[in-house]
Amino acid sequence: MTMGNFFTDNPDLTFHLERPELDEVITLVERGFTDSERFPEAPTSVEDARDSYRRVLDVVGSIAANDIAPFAAEVDSIGCTLDRSRNLVTYAPPTAAALKRLAQADLMGFTIPRRYGGLNLPYTMYSMAIEIVSRADASLMNLFGLQEIASTINDFADEEVKARYLPPLCRGELTAAMVLTEPDAGSDLQSVRLARWGEALHHQRVRGRTPRARPIRTGNHRRSRPFPLPVRAWGARAGAEA
Repeated sequence: MTMGNFFTDNPDLTFHLERPELDEVITLVERGFTDSERFPEAPTSVEDARDSYRRVLDVVGSIAANDIAPFAAEVDSIGCTLDRSRNLVTYAPPTAAALKRLAQADLMGFTIPRRYGGLNLPYTMYSMAIEIVSRADASLMNLFGLQEIASTINDFADEEVKARYLPPLCRGELTAAMVLTEPDAGSDLQSVRLARWGEALHHQRVRGRTPRARPIRTGNHRRSRPFPLPVRAWGARAGAEA
């Protein structure tokens, strides 16, 4: 049986991986390749990193083509399931299986530092992975792409919050959720109106119009957990659980 690969069969993606401009990105992301002193899998040079990135994307492409795409129509047909007796929403079985497969391949922490269990890849590689998964199943991309929230935690949270959330997110043991409000009507994120003020990094405040505010949640409700907020909202301390 011929195995497909949504990375190697896409010349646009392979082209960008070979661009010389990526050398500078690699050097910055790998911080002088100092991780190789602590992590055996970390690259020791630009070419080593490029080869490592290629191998990761090859794994993503293979999983997308062979473990995700064949079941996309079934996912659309089944959809999520609501158990009213337990007020529980679960993914379609192929979706749950795909997320498990991605976690088993250590693909749930693309841009997260290695010390938390992530791959420490540049956002360029993460964007390529998003395109690959989208091609296989656009609905799964929404869930796979929620690891971007882990990147937000890594950028803005304190060390205690990072140590608590990033390792299980990278292992696929936790999922993330995007929770927003609807100031006018519908889930129209472009219509959300917020004002921000405050000069100090840790004293930012936000305010928005939220009549009939209802949360927008993305994620399997059975697996979702309270999540840290990266900004101070109306006096709540940064890192407080929502």
